[in-house]
Amino acid sequence: MSDMSDFSYTKQAKLETLINAGKWRFVIVHGVLGWGISTAFFIYLIDHFVMNTQLINSFTQALMIYPPAGFIFGLVMWAMIKNEHNKMFADLSHHNPQQ
Repeated sequence: MSDMSDFSYTKQAKLETLINAGKWRFVIVHGVLGWGISTAFFIYLIDHFVMNTQLINSFTQALMIYPPAGFIFGLVMWAMIKNEHNKMFADLSHHNPQQ
C-alpha cells in the first residue's frame, strides 16, 4: 500500500472513532474540557503572573468565559469532522463503485 493510502486509512479510522463516540461526548471532551478548561487555566496563568490579578477573580472570570466558548468550539469542530467524514466516504464511493 502507498503512503497516501495508509494516511487515508489512518485518517478514516480516527474519524470513525470520534464519530462513533458521539457528538456530545466529543463536544464535552474536546471542546469544553480540552479547549475551554485548558484555555481558562492558561489565561488565568497569564493574568495572574503577568498582570498580577487576584486568584479568585481571574480564574472565576476565565471559567465563565472559556468553557462556554469551548462548547461552541466543540460544536464547530464536530461539524467539520462530520463534513470531512462525509466527504471522505463520498470520495471513496466514487473511486470504488459497487458492481
